[in-house]
Amino acid sequence: MTGVKTTVMALALASILWSPSAARAIDDGAMAVFDAVIDAAPAGYRQLDEPDDDPLEARQEQLEARLAEDDNRDTRLALVRVLRDRGKAKKGLKLLSPLLEAAPNDEALQQVRNDLMVTWVRNAGVFGKMRAGGRFKEACEADLARDPENGTALLCLARYYENAPAVAGGSQDQARALLDRLETADPHGYWMMRAELLGDRDIDARSAAYAKAIAARPDRQAMLFAAKWHIKQGVFGDAFTYLARVLDQQPDNRMALYQLGRTAARSGDRLAAGEAALLRFLAGPTRLRGDDYRARAHAYLGYIYGRQGDVGAAKRAFDRALALDDKLAIAAEGRARLARQG
Repeated sequence: MTGVKTTVMALALASILWSPSAARAIDDGAMAVFDAVIDAAPAGYRQLDEPDDDPLEARQEQLEARLAEDDNRDTRLALVRVLRDRGKAKKGLKLLSPLLEAAPNDEALQQVRNDLMVTWVRNAGVFGKMRAGGRFKEACEADLARDPENGTALLCLARYYENAPAVAGGSQDQARALLDRLETADPHGYWMMRAELLGDRDIDARSAAYAKAIAARPDRQAMLFAAKWHIKQGVFGDAFTYLARVLDQQPDNRMALYQLGRTAARSGDRLAAGEAALLRFLAGPTRLRGDDYRARAHAYLGYIYGRQGDVGAAKRAFDRALALDDKLAIAAEGRARLARQG
């Protein structure tokens, strides 16, 4: 049944991806950002030079050697972030521990730890999730005990109580009590949590909550989170705007490049910028927070080339995606559509 559901969803998504779409207006600032993405891209799909090995693995080895020679905060934290992106949560947590012991109230370090904990919980088995979730909760409770106004800790615990099952200590009442405290301590975190609690039942209200959160603090991760949600809802104009803001702050943000290509493929807008973004993405590390986006990036390029009428490039992109992941439904359906079109 699951396989049938996945195939139906892929067919529906492919139909959307292949359909024509009217261009949506974006401001001049976003257009300038997208022009810069195009200017920095490889010449084309044939000229794409994908790394043979995982660049993050080589980067990890380089940082480990550097750390062995000189154990300092910057190198250790850089290594922890690479481990986070490779999905090696437990090793990252172990390396991060001395930094948190030296600076237990550093909310930036706490956020890195929370990212690692989320990866650990997500990748663990059933019983492992319970253990990892308990450790996560204990760490955030300790942060809050040291500083009752710690917005990072309040948001962490509110999310835990909201999402954990009752058997693991989940509690809607506890989540909302913490949310009330968060409104004063951290308006950004408060509105991010409010957006999550709205679910998908009120698109306008959730979109407004994201806007308020980002107005309170223009955090890149929050803008990426908002962009991904708007893509899911088909609200592509807002997604493009958030992605432009991220890339304006950090032109090489890997997730923003991938999501820009995905948005272009799904919406039919900004196809040149979407192609350029995915070519740039594929020229570097494609594993982010433990997930490899390489095959999906090729598949979305296939849809972009299909929309542009370049059947040869679309076929090559779909074939490459399927060579990387022969079960990738959107690539299989895109390739089948090309075959049906002759």
